[in-house]
Order: sequence, then structure tokens, then C-alpha cells
Amino acid sequence: EERGKGFVVFDSPLKELKAIAADAKGNVFAIALGEGEKVAVAPSPMPGPPRPPEDKKPARLSELYRISPDGYTETLWSGKDAVAMSLAVTTDGAALVGTGDKGVIHAIKSRDEVSTLVKLDGQQVTALLPAEKDSWVAATSNLGALWTISQARATEGTWESEPLDAKLFSTWGIVRVESAAPAGGRVIVSSRSGNTD
Repeated sequence: EERGKGFVVFDSPLKELKAIAADAKGNVFAIALGEGEKVAVAPSPMPGPPRPPEDKKPARLSELYRISPDGYTETLWSGKDAVAMSLAVTTDGAALVGTGDKGVIHAIKSRDEVSTLVKLDGQQVTALLPAEKDSWVAATSNLGALWTISQARATEGTWESEPLDAKLFSTWGIVRVESAAPAGGRVIVSSRSGNTD
């Protein structure tokens, strides 16, 4: 293209591009926000005659795109009801996406390699900035705080799943753990059941 002349690289179907970052190979990553299909909002269970469902409201939608130097664009991740708020790229080409979903930061290498990197105490991860080699600073709001995130392994950690409401009487099956724990490491699984969150 002619020097100094702009052109469209990619036109997202979503309304807002929230953040852009690039890696060392010239790939450009972008997160976009918008609305997906409208979903029905179930009425609250109140005593009395049945009521029809309330009007449908649009689902929130976030997407992560990777645009290669030759212009090829692919969607690496779509998050329904997850608001992507910040973006950074690691030295190995993974995208870090900070969300407004309970302080979750996702690490995304491809469509098939999406993981939860960390869940911070703040509700919204509003900024991700590079710090020292292979580390980042995350800023959160509600509660306002700064966090340092490193690729170095932690000595211990905890992962807690979201509660599952089975909606009826249920029994547990078998819990199986596939782990690549380092020598001397171990994995402990515990569970709780009941009729409350």
C-alpha cells in the first residue's frame, strides 16, 4: 500500500473494538464487544398464576481476533456473557484477555488452547501491562488494586469450580484427575454438596 495511506485491515461484526496488541511476529490481536442473539429472561418463580416469560434481552458477547501479517483473520475465542476489558500478548504468542467476569484472565494460544490463567479478587481486569521479562501488571477495579502476574510456577494454588445446580436429586460419579505435577507435587480434590450455594 502507498506510504501514509490508511486502509481497513479487519471489520468486526461487533460494535466496539476494546483493545489491540501485537506480538513479535507481526500478528495483531484485537478484542471486540457487542451483543449476540437475544435470549429469553425467565420470570421469577412467584406464587400465583403462571406468567409469560419477560422480553428477550441481548446477550453480551466478546471476541478475540488474530490478524496475521498477510491479512488472514481468525476468531480465537468467543465469550458469551463475558466482557473482555484488557489485552496483552506473551513472548510465546499467547493472548492474555482480562475480563469483567469476576476478575478472570484467560490465556489463549489457539481455538483449542484456552485456559483460565488466574482469577483475581477485583471484579474487572481493566488493564494488562508488560513488566519485567515474562511478567505483567494487572489493574483491577471494584476493588481497585494492582497485581503482578509471572510465568514462573507458584509453589501452591487452588482452583474452585462454579457451583453446579443439578435442579433435582443427584448422586456423584467418579472424580478423575489427569495431572502433570512436578516431582514432589500433589493434587488434592475436595467437594461439597447440599441445597445451598
